[in-house]
Amino acid sequence: MEQKGKKPIAKHEYEYSPVTLSIQTAGSISTPLIRRGTPLPYDTTQVFSTAADNQESIEINILLGERPLAKYNISIGKCLLNVLADHTGNTGLRILASSFSI
Repeated sequence: MEQKGKKPIAKHEYEYSPVTLSIQTAGSISTPLIRRGTPLPYDTTQVFSTAADNQESIEINILLGERPLAKYNISIGKCLLNVLADHTGNTGLRILASSFSI
């Protein structure tokens, strides 16, 4: 039963990412993949490359937070990937496509 003189309030429910989701890259930089305030659901993919010649592995550190330096954000997971050998030893070989879906 509605009260007289009061209009019903229209509710619009949207879901947004509450924090930025990032990956730590060379130089301890936090590289955002999903920024705070992004409407959900959301999918993104970004390609990363090796940072040094003859790099044998890559540690992936997933972060929550807004800060540009990784050490000031919260680490929510890490994994270590062994890189397939590149016979040329070139820096910048495209090796990793990182995908996030929330």
